Amino acid sequence: GALVWVGDAAVDAVLQHAKVDTFVRHIFLESTSAKVRAEASRCIHAIWAHTSASRATHRPLLLQKLVRLVPELSNSGHHCRELLETLGVLALLPPCPPSQLPAQAEEGVAHHDDTALIFDEIAVAVTKLMRSEAARVARHPNSALYQSLDAIVDVQGYYLESHPCLVCTPSAQQPLSVHKLEQLRTEAKFTDSAQLVKLSCAHTI
Repeated sequence: GALVWVGDAAVDAVLQHAKVDTFVRHIFLESTSAKVRAEASRCIHAIWAHTSASRATHRPLLLQKLVRLVPELSNSGHHCRELLETLGVLALLPPCPPSQLPAQAEEGVAHHDDTALIFDEIAVAVTKLMRSEAARVARHPNSALYQSLDAIVDVQGYYLESHPCLVCTPSAQQPLSVHKLEQLRTEAKFTDSAQLVKLSCAHTI
């Protein structure tokens, strides 16, 4: 649909909100729904598009919030795909022309768009993280076995582990669903103030 323009005050309200960092982290890295993460990406694109040249701090502030998520990418597995795609798209967008940036009255010089410096910071952080994780994978006890299997079959995930990581295994992503407690429990005990239930297997509630 058409993009409805919002003012600087609305963008300020979003970026300065006390819960915005928690929201971005939860939606981008913790949500198990690819659709929700895709909507979060569209939200970031919309905020970026609504930033005006009169507020040169909006885009750097938004990027700084995304930079803080980079150290957590290794714990997010394939859940971080939408975040990395968003950063890639934003990096390819043209910056504000220098003629549109506000001038610094005290020094009489144009204000420089420092989003490029932050993108460089993101690139360095992601590169270091990838090198660290690649070294960790190389040291994994089953690394050689996975490499051998990869030459024969298309292995999407790490199913040889005794406790497979659902975050690292894309096909293991399961949507949330509603179940009755009676269908999940194998045992139940009662006390004067509580009900203790043993489930048939592990669940995220």
